[in-house]
Amino acid sequence: MLQQWIDRDVGLAYLAVEGQLNAFSEFLDALEQLLVRPDWRPGTPIVEDLRRCTWQPPASALAEWGGYIEAHQPLLAGCRWAVVRRTLPHDVIRSSMFVIKAEQAAARGIVLRQFTDIVDAHLWAQGEGV
Repeated sequence: MLQQWIDRDVGLAYLAVEGQLNAFSEFLDALEQLLVRPDWRPGTPIVEDLRRCTWQPPASALAEWGGYIEAHQPLLAGCRWAVVRRTLPHDVIRSSMFVIKAEQAAARGIVLRQFTDIVDAHLWAQGEGV
């Protein structure tokens, strides 16, 4: 299950993923729904909550992700994007995938960072945390 919303009171956009996805395109579709909302503003910080996600995207998701953020750079540039997981990945493949995603994002003016604590993620996304 995927949910997306914007909390105008705190100035944050949210993407929450629970359980399994059928394809990475489901995630991109939810992101698209977020970006077309009338209350979306370019560069709005995002908190992506993966703490209840049990799905691992395939390696091909990197190309899809890169293409998506390139095409949507005007809406995402300047965004602080916090990715919250239960634990940070310790395996080389998942860690490497995040590093590549972060590099792709940085090239488009997006700062992507991982967290295990939702409060720290919120504070950082709002520019208040470390």
